[in-house]
Amino acid sequence: MSVRTSSTARAGHPPAAASLRGLGLYVLALVIFAGQDGLAKHLVHAHSPAVVSAVRFSTQVLLLSALLPRPVRAAPRDVVYPKWLVLARSLCLASLTVIMMGAFARLPLAEATAISFLAPLLVTVLAVPLLGERPGPLRWIGAVGGFLGLLLIVRPGGHLDPLGVGLAFLAAAVNTGYQLLSRALQGIPSLHLLYHSAVTGSVFGVSVVVLAHQGGPISWTDLALMGVLGLTGGSGHFLLTVAYRTSDASLLAPLTYLQLVFAAVVGWVAFHQFPDAIGLSGMALICASGVLAVLDGRRRLQPPGD
Repeated sequence: MSVRTSSTARAGHPPAAASLRGLGLYVLALVIFAGQDGLAKHLVHAHSPAVVSAVRFSTQVLLLSALLPRPVRAAPRDVVYPKWLVLARSLCLASLTVIMMGAFARLPLAEATAISFLAPLLVTVLAVPLLGERPGPLRWIGAVGGFLGLLLIVRPGGHLDPLGVGLAFLAAAVNTGYQLLSRALQGIPSLHLLYHSAVTGSVFGVSVVVLAHQGGPISWTDLALMGVLGLTGGSGHFLLTVAYRTSDASLLAPLTYLQLVFAAVVGWVAFHQFPDAIGLSGMALICASGVLAVLDGRRRLQPPGD
């Protein structure tokens, strides 16, 4: 980030003050997401992930409907795009939420988060045949390093629940589809996509609850906590939207892996769970691999002579 505000502004980069503000908002969003995951882990020990997800997304729909004017949350009229892609993206997020909550019920928070963070590295691999991208060597090294980190976390004798590991890896796969679809829909207003995802997630969660007969008595306290998930989910994604509007994506992307650090802290404080040395090594390898992938993309996007 250059200190020469005027020159960076002419080059299309946000001013330094705005970039720092966006960076702060981005880190705050990651803290919110880590706390949200810890709250979800607490709730799914007593309630079905589908029930928790249904209440969470329903709360988010009510919140966004109250805060966003109808023209903002409506589908854009001046952009032609396949609406089924928006639906597919929303279904990915809805199913991802339920699957990840199932993983939280069976795994420590940090380990579950680390496995799910393989998604950006899977995107690197699948973007070649699906999007025609050509990742550089650093990104391929990052992809290999990420899988090695996964092996350290789920190693034999690591005492992780096999079903929980499978759910976390499935969540990473679904998240990969979500990220690929998000790239394909870059021209669509983010607030519309956020609202559409909330509506779809609400319908999806309620449908699973009804069809699978997973409902049960919910205390007012737990119902309020599920509502907090909707509040934090909506506010966290809104903060991400503002952050990306005020800071370069290449500046923010490496910070994504701070969420893994925050998840480890939440798991330690709230559930007295902390990864062992080998597990921490695997998480560090996944973080380093992700940062390598981001730096590779940043280097390839940088104009010659910069």
